[in-house]
Amino acid sequence: MASHSIGYVNSSGIDASLEQVEYAKSLGIEKVSQADLTVFLKDKIESYDVIFMRDVIEHFNKNEIIDILDMTNRALKKGGALIIQTPNGAGIFGSRYRYHDFTHEISFAENSLRQILIMNNFSGLKFHETKPVISGIKSFIRVVLWKLLRLGLQFYLLVETGSSENILTQNIIVAGYKK
Repeated sequence: MASHSIGYVNSSGIDASLEQVEYAKSLGIEKVSQADLTVFLKDKIESYDVIFMRDVIEHFNKNEIIDILDMTNRALKKGGALIIQTPNGAGIFGSRYRYHDFTHEISFAENSLRQILIMNNFSGLKFHETKPVISGIKSFIRVVLWKLLRLGLQFYLLVETGSSENILTQNIIVAGYKK
């Protein structure tokens, strides 16, 4: 469902890939264009209430990520939200997504995301797994099995290391807010 059709009239998006832009438009998302993220954000000052970066930051090196987060902070209005989804290096299959795409430069864990977001003046950080969602009987079974497997994986980590990770899914989502 296109964001405009559910009431978000000022939403827009960018992607470096023309193929992804065309795909978004085929789904009815009208305000999407091809652009380089760093060029796009460079001159934006307090322009946005929310910025989503889904599967974005892992494609940049560490120095570029710091610059991008700084530009993102400047582009957000005070109290604005940044929501990031990225491969979870601390997940049980963290290497799978890290090396799934040749263009990935880095992966993150909850702690490393916390470090770079705090360093770039984001607060109120909330971390989430990308666990299965119930939408029918098959997905209900997946959710039950996921909860059982997750419990076993947390127990394994506790036995091996004395502590356990909170985010075990292949991707991690974090929301942070501009101070």
